Amino acid sequence: MNTSYPYLLCLFALCFLCGCYKSAEDSFIDDGNTTNTVNDTTEYDRQSIIQNRWTYAQMEENYLWEEYMPDSISLQFTDGPTDFFAKLKYKGDRFSWIERNADYRSSSLYDRFGVETADFFLPSGGKVYRTALVAPHSPAEAAGLRRGDWFKITASNDNRTEIEIGTIDGTVFRPKKKSVLLADEKDYTDAVSLDTIYYLQNRKIGYLVYNSFQDGMDGLLYPYRTELKNIFGNFKDQGITDLIIDLRYNPGGYLSICEIMCSLILPDEYLGEISGYFSYNKKLAAKLLRETGNEEEIRYFPAKNVIGENNVGLRKAYFIITGRTASASESLINSLAPCISVVTVGSVSTGKNVGSYTLKDDRYEWQLQPITFYYYNREHKAVPETGIVPDIPVNENNVGIWYDLGDTRELLLSVTLEQITGNSSLRSAEDYGRVFLKSAEDEERQHRKVEGLINGENR
Repeated sequence: MNTSYPYLLCLFALCFLCGCYKSAEDSFIDDGNTTNTVNDTTEYDRQSIIQNRWTYAQMEENYLWEEYMPDSISLQFTDGPTDFFAKLKYKGDRFSWIERNADYRSSSLYDRFGVETADFFLPSGGKVYRTALVAPHSPAEAAGLRRGDWFKITASNDNRTEIEIGTIDGTVFRPKKKSVLLADEKDYTDAVSLDTIYYLQNRKIGYLVYNSFQDGMDGLLYPYRTELKNIFGNFKDQGITDLIIDLRYNPGGYLSICEIMCSLILPDEYLGEISGYFSYNKKLAAKLLRETGNEEEIRYFPAKNVIGENNVGLRKAYFIITGRTASASESLINSLAPCISVVTVGSVSTGKNVGSYTLKDDRYEWQLQPITFYYYNREHKAVPETGIVPDIPVNENNVGIWYDLGDTRELLLSVTLEQITGNSSLRSAEDYGRVFLKSAEDEERQHRKVEGLINGENR
């Protein structure tokens, strides 16, 4: 399968590459290991060999850390696809994964039921979940969940999860009622949870809760781009003086829509100018050099022909971030930083300065999402691997009371509004109470997926 550069996805986001398919037999590579022939194996081993040889060939061509991959002769090609893929990964790679091609469905609570959670360990054992975000018209909303609710999972299968909704008394969960989450086939991909304007202290403050960097076509239209342009166009028409972008639960997505949001924020002089760079492995860098004269791919802020007259043209913007702010969300902040003043409020972000594109061939059961490039801003600076450290550190997981997103009493929003207005009466931190449970945020968890097809460049 041939790959092409333009259709890139900032990690955990998927973008399907165009190309020619080879047959399974054609995809074999000569690894010098004659024991890995197809004829003398079981059907399961035969399929594993076919899959793994294709996987190795794709990784050898595209993987960012290709030079650190083991030699094929040292590998067992009859391993299961996930075990085989794990052996190819660079030890410092936190983000590459492999998944089933056709029938993959994320097991995250958000993708199945439309509920984003903060997870905590109970001293008595097990986990308890705190509702952070509920998608409109989702099974979570139908089950009666709203932001701030605590619940415990009592039984679960692919399509049905039984829960108990209750309260936290110190470190003890006290159930109050039972409910059921019933999965449906809908993907909860609403990018915007809330947009509004606050009129405070003679300021007009635009506020946008942005849930994921979705992009893609619907017929001949780009609905996610239109949605953003309409929101920022309204902000501009209303004459906002300040802007808050809430990325606290945004795991990333497509660089195409991230670059559009940059242009919708920026003053005119940056539109159409260089926004940053992608750098690839040595093989792809050499190919890019031959084709373009540059070893890195140069990215640009979309110009007026893409965003219209909808950019608000601010010289300063505020961003709410948490440990779930990742990838394209971090790239947004990093890309704007050389151009305007950025102020971050919340807790340390994930620290993804790498991205990927999907390697997929419908002749194979498994598709790959390996890290394929580093991304940098126009000053050639990357997001720190340890994450973006907020200018004003506030950890919402530590507080007892959670208000709805958009409520000016909500802790992270209130702190941000205070930075803009200087009005400390908007909040009283001691009134929020404390949570005494250990957060499970640093543990391995299922993240929601972001997938789709990007059908062209912004410029």
